Amino acid sequence: MMFDIESFQAPYMPHHKCPSYIMNDIYRKNKKSIILLLTKDFMNKSVTIKAAWITGICVIAAALISGFFIWKGSSNKSSNVNVRSNVQAPITTINKADNITINMNALDTDNEEITKELESKINIFNEYSEVAKLNCIGLPPIRAVEPIKISSAISTILEGTFKYENDVYTFFCDLDNEAKYRKVINEHPKFPFSYCYLANCLRNKNDESWKDYARKGLGILKKTTIIEGHHKNHNEALQKISKLLNE
Repeated sequence: MMFDIESFQAPYMPHHKCPSYIMNDIYRKNKKSIILLLTKDFMNKSVTIKAAWITGICVIAAALISGFFIWKGSSNKSSNVNVRSNVQAPITTINKADNITINMNALDTDNEEITKELESKINIFNEYSEVAKLNCIGLPPIRAVEPIKISSAISTILEGTFKYENDVYTFFCDLDNEAKYRKVINEHPKFPFSYCYLANCLRNKNDESWKDYARKGLGILKKTTIIEGHHKNHNEALQKISKLLNE
C-alpha cells in the first residue's frame, strides 16, 4: 500500500495514550514516509525555529567531535606515561620513598619542638603570671591615693629593708634584713627579687654562695620577663643580676 505525502496522516492518538507496539508498527511500516513528512514539516517551520534546530545540531556535533579528539589524545598520553613509568619506576620509587621518609621525620621533629615550646610557655605562664605583675617589693601595679595604702604578704615582710627616694628603691644589707630576704624566699619561692637582694648582701661579704642565689633569681626573671604585662622592675633586675654574674 502506497501513501501519498499530502494525504498521509498517522492515526491520531496522544503519545501518552498510544500503546508502544502501535507506535512501533506505524514507524516500521511507514518509515520513509514519516521521514519525508518530518522533513516537510521542518521546512514549514519559521526561520527562528529552523535556526534553533540547526544550531542545536551543530553544537551536538561539535561536542561529539571534540570529545573524540580529547579521548584520543588522553589515550596517547596515558600510553606514553605508562611507557616512561615502566622505564624509570625503580629509581623514581626509591627516591620518592627516601624523600618522604626524610620529610616526615623533619615534620615530626618540628612538631615535637613546637609542642614542647608551647607546653613550656604555658607552664611558665601558669606558674609565674601572678608574680610577674609584682614590683620589686611585692606590690601589684596599682597606685594608691593617700591615705589608702596597699600591701601584700611579700611587701609586709620586706618592710624596713629598703628606702624609696626619687622613684628608686635601695635595699639594705644587715643580718635582720638578710633574715627577711630568706623568709620571703622560703614562703614565696617564685618571687625573684628576694634572691637578688640576698645574693647582693652575700657578695658584699665575699660569701661564694651568692652565685647560687643569683642564678636562682636569674632563672625566675628569665621566665617572668617573657610574660606579657610583667612589671618593668623584672627587666631592670634581670640586667643587674646578669651583669653581676658576668663580672
